[in-house]
Amino acid sequence: MVARKLKRIFPDIPLVGSLVSNSYGKQRYLEMSFLSQLKLFTTQCRDRFSTSKVDYFICNSKAIKKTNVKALGIPEEKVKVIYRGRSFKDYKISSENVERIRKELNPGNKKIFLNVGRLIRSKGQLDLLQAFKILLEQYPENQLYIAGEGPLRAELEKKIAFYNLQNNVHLLGYREDIPELLAVTDFFVFPSYFEGLPGALLEAIIAKKPTIVSDIPENRECFMKNGALFFHLVILKPWRIK
Repeated sequence: MVARKLKRIFPDIPLVGSLVSNSYGKQRYLEMSFLSQLKLFTTQCRDRFSTSKVDYFICNSKAIKKTNVKALGIPEEKVKVIYRGRSFKDYKISSENVERIRKELNPGNKKIFLNVGRLIRSKGQLDLLQAFKILLEQYPENQLYIAGEGPLRAELEKKIAFYNLQNNVHLLGYREDIPELLAVTDFFVFPSYFEGLPGALLEAIIAKKPTIVSDIPENRECFMKNGALFFHLVILKPWRIK
């Protein structure tokens, strides 16, 4: 917003904006309280009314282009999609490092499910705990590992204890060895409510892991048809969640 105001003073300097998330999508509004919805809508209005000051936009997926063009009234020709990249060299991992992770997790014959992402409500980890609890009723030996850190950690720890999942669900915290974790993983799970172009999901695809993901456009764009197991999101408003 500061740059857009400065554009009035320096009109000859090109101003390029970036669109990296579904900031004003329906899913984000649904997960918020009424007051938070009002605040976000106010931000959206300020954003929309000042986009004319921006000369060009880049975004990281077609899905994000579509939603932001609609939400902010941006002409399509002003937006260019540039996909987020990953280097395949980062996934040439040593057998020693993989064995180290295997010893750390000690899976034995247990199936490992892995989720990677910041611990925030929109990443869907609370929903994942509920789903995993149901799965354990039929497959009690399965293990879920969640790699990432964030403000939702304390609530996740409480839910793990409440559902009595301490022996099956493990919070790994911030990790820099995701390729090695993926190497010993059986299934990658990504229940996010909204994204930009999900980097963690791209890494799982590079690792050729079977993936279970929320059925949102941002995730769909990462796969060919039937390339993953998609599940439908049902988001209750916060004041209706017990």
